[in-house]
Amino acid sequence: LRNDRPLGQATSRELAERVTTGDFILQLDDDDKLSPDTLANVLRVFASHPDLGIVFLNVKGFGEGASGFDARHSAALDKVLSAARGSPAGADVIRFGPRLFPALLSSVPMAFQRPAARRDAWRGVTQRRRRAYGDAHPLAPPLRESEWALYAAATQTVALLEPAHYLQRCDAQGYFSIPAKRAAAEDALADILSHLLALSETDPQFTAWRPAIRHALAACHFDNAYEQLRQGSRDRALHSLVQSARARPRVKCLRLGLRILLPWRQ
Repeated sequence: LRNDRPLGQATSRELAERVTTGDFILQLDDDDKLSPDTLANVLRVFASHPDLGIVFLNVKGFGEGASGFDARHSAALDKVLSAARGSPAGADVIRFGPRLFPALLSSVPMAFQRPAARRDAWRGVTQRRRRAYGDAHPLAPPLRESEWALYAAATQTVALLEPAHYLQRCDAQGYFSIPAKRAAAEDALADILSHLLALSETDPQFTAWRPAIRHALAACHFDNAYEQLRQGSRDRALHSLVQSARARPRVKCLRLGLRILLPWRQ
């Protein structure tokens, strides 16, 4: 499939998903690579664990920025693994239970954005997310990689292939180095969490996580407010802070509110 104009990775992935006929789906960005034994090892894991729907691929960087990427990714992954408390299932596989979903609410390391999945499991994740957004969103907004991981962790049996099999290009294309794009990503995270919170009111698989989702949404809005204040946008900071307080009122919301409204007291 070829698009007439750039539509973004997530949209292209969803368009491809609709026409797949194979038993498994694996995503590979056009500037990334797989290690030579990736496909063989993925199929081995699925064969050894018939109940698994999704196997996430650990990631290693290559290119000029690889060392910095690897250090940041390792720290983020270690934090999630500690909170998720997965169980070893062989020499190179970690299986996860229900603790993975809340562990990913605050951060989704790149390893959990690189899935291989049985086709039915992949489509099940996409369909569940459609229920959250409704039929009014056929492909807009598309299912973001980090968002896909959250829906997968909540609804599927998943594992991580721990040795790095997905090779990520790292050549000065950092997204968060550009303020406007960083702000867009932060707004996207708030949108993801808002839809998850709404879904938790009706979907039994998300109901138990409602408090955790609300806390994550409050933290997201609070962090946005702090960053917007630092950038000098007081109106936007106040709006984000109000959203944070609505999700979870806290004393620190009051303190930040005073900093926004009474700058001369700083």
